[in-house]
Amino acid sequence: MKIRDIHISLKYKIAIFISLLIFILFFLTNYIILKRERNMLYENLIVKGNSQINNFALYCENAFLTGDELNIEDYVTVLIKAKEVKHVYIVLKNLTYFLNNDQTLLGRRYSSPEKTGENPKENYNIVKREREVLFQFYKPIYQINREGKRVFLGMGYIELTTNIIKIQLNQIKLRLSFIVIFLLTAGVIGAFMLSYLITDPLKKLVKGISIIAKGNLKYKIRIHSKDEIEGLALEFNRMTTQLATYQKRLIKQKMVEQELQIAKNIQSEIIPEHLKEIKNFDLFSFHRTSRAIGGDYHNIFPINKNENLLIIADVSGKGVPASLLMSMFHTIIITLKKDYHRPILLMKEINNIMSLFLKKGNFITVLIAHLNSKTGRIKMISAGHEYPALIDMKKKQFTFLTFGGIPVGLFNRAEFESKLKINEHLLLKESMLIFYTDGLRNIQKMPMNNKNLASFFKSLIKTSGSSHKFRKALLEKTEMKRYNDDITIVGIRRT
Repeated sequence: MKIRDIHISLKYKIAIFISLLIFILFFLTNYIILKRERNMLYENLIVKGNSQINNFALYCENAFLTGDELNIEDYVTVLIKAKEVKHVYIVLKNLTYFLNNDQTLLGRRYSSPEKTGENPKENYNIVKREREVLFQFYKPIYQINREGKRVFLGMGYIELTTNIIKIQLNQIKLRLSFIVIFLLTAGVIGAFMLSYLITDPLKKLVKGISIIAKGNLKYKIRIHSKDEIEGLALEFNRMTTQLATYQKRLIKQKMVEQELQIAKNIQSEIIPEHLKEIKNFDLFSFHRTSRAIGGDYHNIFPINKNENLLIIADVSGKGVPASLLMSMFHTIIITLKKDYHRPILLMKEINNIMSLFLKKGNFITVLIAHLNSKTGRIKMISAGHEYPALIDMKKKQFTFLTFGGIPVGLFNRAEFESKLKINEHLLLKESMLIFYTDGLRNIQKMPMNNKNLASFFKSLIKTSGSSHKFRKALLEKTEMKRYNDDITIVGIRRT
């Protein structure tokens, strides 16, 4: 049996959750309390150490003044009785012990302990002796000479152990542990009582849902808990009442979805997922629709060994109407391409035929590019389509290739043909042409005008070191957008 197959009752989950919550709260509280207590204990230790070393230095100076040096040993005996005091000693200028609570060290050379920290302002060091951490407080000791002047005798030291702090913190931890055991016990008992009040109405709700799920839409769930669960049961009863009506609508909706799926499959056959390879050119494409089907179109048709026609178009509108016009457009292209290899002749025939089917206000923007893989020359003609973007990665330059043309279906034949103009361009090695539909303008929060679109392309060029990286960055930016419009991108790079 897998772990995910193990069933845990809701009342146990509630009890576990509350217990974990109490434990986490205790852990955080315990951490804060212990940290605060630790800081306070160390602060008290520092205050006590400073007080003791000051009194010790003052006592020694008075004792030297009155000639009662022996009383210093008595004072040390009193100091060493304090549970936090570990060592008391005086080191002369020649680094020998003048005084030490350990009599065996008198007159011997001072052995400096390992220092792990210091605070010159407070006159103490943090040292280690035999793996024990000590706070070493120090202060100069002065002696009155025969001339009545204060003469530096040596340094007085008092070392306080930190073990006492550890003992006090352990005692606090023990007290807190008893508290958490009590709270956990009380929490678990309370959790089981609370879970029963919650789970009993839920069992009734689950039973009712199970009956309704089997198809009995007339069954009513009756819960009288006077809380949100009763409200949920009432809402569920209302939902089942409406479900029968929704079922009828759902059947109709599924039929529409099936028809849309068929249309989508047909469209996927019309628009290639990957463009055909052309010698001396590297091509890539990106195509997404804002709905199940759309009105963008792109394809490549071979003329002979070295010549190909690239067509990209955008039908006005979205969804099914645009898709139907796009399918008709594709059929016309397939029919005409055999006899009309020249872009301008093909464009004129497209307008003549599509104008018969386009209603007022409907139109198609079209761009036809004649690619010569041998010479690298591209002849383009546009019917109101978006300007192609010319990318020169070597020079890090960007240019819109602008030329005339009005969309198919908007004006009469004579005016349409008068605006057509062939634009011929020699695509240099590592240069790139980007063809696109107007959906590219909507990949940012606000639609981009020509200036903003140019800035968009320039930023990609600036951050890309090669045409491959530019292509990758462009597709990543495009794939991130939420599609409010159909979008198609076709890129051609001279290799």
